[in-house]
Amino acid sequence: ATAVGRAASQITNEKVKALVLDCGFSSLNDISGHILKNCHVPFWIMSGCFYLGKLLAKADPSAKVQDSLRRCTIPSLFIHGENDTIVPILQGEENYISAAGKKKMIKVPGAGHTVATAVGGEIVEKQICDFLEDCL
Repeated sequence: ATAVGRAASQITNEKVKALVLDCGFSSLNDISGHILKNCHVPFWIMSGCFYLGKLLAKADPSAKVQDSLRRCTIPSLFIHGENDTIVPILQGEENYISAAGKKKMIKVPGAGHTVATAVGGEIVEKQICDFLEDCL
């Protein structure tokens, strides 16, 4: 979701009718702070990951997904579990608020990270299908 959000403003192919972003975080800095604080990952591991990311992928840890979403007019569907302990729902909400185009956010009570569709079942599946049908 984060990669799609970061690339959103650069998507120019008219065949892309909608984006679906499930449990996306707002920036590497934001998610790493959350992980360090709540998931008890040692600082040296996070530092090593950031260093490799900068070196190999030329990733900017401070780059915000919202900056790209503000310039994207492609309809975007945001999905997030309300009990996500990996990526706080607040970060998903920030991404949703920033999206410039048609948008919808599905928050699923009781769902953790990346399981909103499984937990929400047919109700969530219908909401996803309805949004995508409206975009076609």
